[in-house]
Amino acid sequence: MGKNNIPATENSEKKMTKYDRKMLARKEAEIREKRQRRMTRITAAVIIALIAVVAIAVPVGRQIRVKSEYIRIGDHSINKVEYDFMSGYFTNYTRSMYTYFGMIDGTKSLSEQDFDETTTWQQYFDQTTVDSIRQCFILIDDAKEKGLTYDVKEKYDEFFASCESDAATNSMTLDKYLKANFGSYASKSSLKDILTLLLTASAHNDYLLEQNKPSDEDVESYYAENKNSYDTINFNLLELKAEIAEGASEEEISKAMEDAKKKADEFMARFQAGETFLALYGEYGGELPSEEDDSDKADSQEGSSEEKDSLKNASLKSDVTYSSANTLYRDWLFEEGRTATDITAVEDKTGHSYHIVAFRSRQRPETVTETISDTLASRAVSEYIAGKSEPYRLTDKKDHLHLPSVTPVPTPTPNPEASVTPAVE
Repeated sequence: MGKNNIPATENSEKKMTKYDRKMLARKEAEIREKRQRRMTRITAAVIIALIAVVAIAVPVGRQIRVKSEYIRIGDHSINKVEYDFMSGYFTNYTRSMYTYFGMIDGTKSLSEQDFDETTTWQQYFDQTTVDSIRQCFILIDDAKEKGLTYDVKEKYDEFFASCESDAATNSMTLDKYLKANFGSYASKSSLKDILTLLLTASAHNDYLLEQNKPSDEDVESYYAENKNSYDTINFNLLELKAEIAEGASEEEISKAMEDAKKKADEFMARFQAGETFLALYGEYGGELPSEEDDSDKADSQEGSSEEKDSLKNASLKSDVTYSSANTLYRDWLFEEGRTATDITAVEDKTGHSYHIVAFRSRQRPETVTETISDTLASRAVSEYIAGKSEPYRLTDKKDHLHLPSVTPVPTPTPNPEASVTPAVE
């Protein structure tokens, strides 16, 4: 765990823009979907950055009865020890990640920093914690209703073994490590019940995922409707820049673009007549690295001589996804029926150039079937849990979390275009 810690950044505070919030929401959805599918991988779940310690530490001198009710979710009471543990378990990784990228100032309290116009970062993470606790209790109660029990001893031991390893890496005792990452009252004994509960919920989550595993027919049907979200493309690319002098007039720019268009048309005609993209690429301004740079790499590849030669220049773009492809030509690339003889030139008015794009091949990654199966199972379980969530409302009589104005974080609908990044699982 310790080897994955993220270092602190320089002191900076960044206001959340609409784009930041959009990207943050997408990342949170990715993390939540991944955790929904693989909650029981505890080693990954306890990746903790010590930069987040201040955020969950209890203020010095504050007198609280740690075993009394702190909040309530439906009929379930949560004390301070349990809440701090769940907060650390579900948010430490993302908190450290946002700190690393400068979205959170690690030297200031989260309650003093705005997530958006109405919410502080502390409220944001508290809401995330509450939503995760709610899901755990729904799973626990559902398992009881179904008469299911789970042996979680192996995962329990694995969790503390991971903590001990990380503590040793950071030259800390286990006790100090637990307190640093899961609250001032955390200890191996005080966390026993809440950890067992969480692992039981995780085991039942895996049971539901298995029960909701889609058929092969459903997977293939989903893939057929969402190919662009999963397939990758190989293609050749040359950006042919118009020759525009500094301070050129609009008329001169227009003339230069016309000349560039003629060159692009000439390039495509010669390619369709049988000349290789590589030879044309160099002739029309593509940068060719030295023979020593990529000759070994090219020689090690299977395929045609042109495929090998193409590795010696920047024209070959491999395994490109729809979401990462340039919006100017990605729809053309991913259009059904493309063949290796297809080529186009797309005008880039902003960049004053033409993108010459030659399609090579399209492939379905080997992991697609498993990915779609996980996605559909996760979606079904998320909907099942959401349907049971109404009785599990938050009760915070002493307003510890200051959440009345915060809209609950919804259970996300998996986005097939999103690239799922493993995080807290």
